[in-house]
Amino acid sequence: MPRFLTARKSKVTVRTAAGSEADMRHDAPTPAEPDIETWCTAYLRKALKLSDVAIDVDAEFASIGLDSAESVFLIAAIEDWLGLELASDTAMEHPTIARLSRFVASQLKTGPHAKRIAR
Repeated sequence: MPRFLTARKSKVTVRTAAGSEADMRHDAPTPAEPDIETWCTAYLRKALKLSDVAIDVDAEFASIGLDSAESVFLIAAIEDWLGLELASDTAMEHPTIARLSRFVASQLKTGPHAKRIAR
């Protein structure tokens, strides 16, 4: 099912083709892997100024212009968004949006490498 992004103030909203919405905020339900993919794609579009470029979620971060310094900012943003603690090299260990999203989603479920921070 295709997903479409719309901007609303300081949050990203995911709208599915069926018309339902999922807010990407701390008080929203725990996001699933597709939600994390969409959030990461939106973050990278803005951070790397790629507004008119399609981003392949299976492309290596380096191929879309994400360097090691910017990858640390990506991980910090994910930590802030989801209340997780992740290793600073997480993006290098999981070097695509799809792989990173899968890893983060697994941490939200099981948490062996990360812990939920009370908000």
